[in-house]
Amino acid sequence: ITNADNDELYSKYDAVILSVIKRYSDNWQAQASLTLSDFRGTGGHTSSGPTYGDSYYEDPNNQINADGKFPAHVPWNLKLSGVYTLPYDISLAGYVNYRAGLTWTPILYYEDGNLGQYDVEFYAVERGSERLDPYFNLDMRVEKLFRFDRYQFSLLMDIYNVFNNASETNIQNNIDLSTYAQVLGLQSPRVIQLGVRFSF
Repeated sequence: ITNADNDELYSKYDAVILSVIKRYSDNWQAQASLTLSDFRGTGGHTSSGPTYGDSYYEDPNNQINADGKFPAHVPWNLKLSGVYTLPYDISLAGYVNYRAGLTWTPILYYEDGNLGQYDVEFYAVERGSERLDPYFNLDMRVEKLFRFDRYQFSLLMDIYNVFNNASETNIQNNIDLSTYAQVLGLQSPRVIQLGVRFSF
């Protein structure tokens, strides 16, 4: 029995976060942040990142082009949020998330003649060499507050994905399929949610 060299399995995340906060005054507050990061390593073939102790060492094919960017590698991510209070106890709030798309990697499958099925997969190129289009989302809330002595009653309207964007979230990465490089997932469509809140 030969023990695997654990130095080959690694996960490295580096980031710089720039943040600006405007505290509530003059009826409004806001916050902005920009994250610049790098997320890479080796490990499993999962869509969410490294999976130590999986099949990395079971077959040398699993290690082909495995050192690279993880799917969650997002080199830049801009977030904005704020609240503004209008007359008559009406408030507006918004949240913006704008970031680089997730990475993806073309994959090939090897059919084992003994088993008669596709049972070995490997990266055709360096892991994380491809990237989805940038992701953009805007959520907003409108709230009207009613006051009755020490009681408060609010009507709420939340709008998720205000512009009904359809950013890509997943793509077919199997080169052997006719659907290769076709989009498999999109961000959730616009949703409008109504609600009430009672405080005492």
